Amino acid sequence: MSLEDLKRWRLLAPGIIGILVGLTVLQCSPLVLSGISAMVDLASKSTLLAIVIGALYQLGPRDYVSRWLFGEVNENIKKRLGAMIAAENSAWQLSPKQLFAVFYRLLDQSQAARVKLVYFNGAIVSTCGDIAVLSFAAIAGNIVALGFFCPQVHATWVLVWCCVYALTFIVLCPLATSKHLRLSNDQLDAIATLDRSELRKLVDEALGPKSSGPVVQRSSNNQPDPE
Repeated sequence: MSLEDLKRWRLLAPGIIGILVGLTVLQCSPLVLSGISAMVDLASKSTLLAIVIGALYQLGPRDYVSRWLFGEVNENIKKRLGAMIAAENSAWQLSPKQLFAVFYRLLDQSQAARVKLVYFNGAIVSTCGDIAVLSFAAIAGNIVALGFFCPQVHATWVLVWCCVYALTFIVLCPLATSKHLRLSNDQLDAIATLDRSELRKLVDEALGPKSSGPVVQRSSNNQPDPE
């Protein structure tokens, strides 16, 4: 999986999950035809809807999910890579955005198979977070639907989504995040063995013309989406 594939998946995944959530909530309503075949047919024609839902998700829960799941990984990358850069030149002070730009460039220069594994696991981590958030929404939606139609059906869906939420939140998210931390440390270990001239070159490119000056202004609270 490439970085571009990861970005596309992070757009589509919450949309696909959101459609499934909506189908369970509206299963017995007049808005959705009953029957499994009709639900599958509706889902098969909902690529555009998935993109719209995914885009809306990016504007809302995505940042919170990313901070929750990738916070420790990001801090570890900033600490270790920042120390490598400071060892080369203590005057270099990169913002988080610039630091991660350097990290991604270095990442792409390491072993291709290992990089694909990092991106693939990043997709797993974010998808687990998406499932946890949207399954909670599914629980709430089906509880509301209980009062309007098919109480037995929606009671079953409440139970199903509770199990999904518990599995992802308690088991899958911690496991995937822990693995991502290990993979990022492996990448940082590999970066530490690279030619330092390449690191200096990428830092110079990230800082721009001001990097040679005595004072480098680099402050930002923005943190890019981790991989």
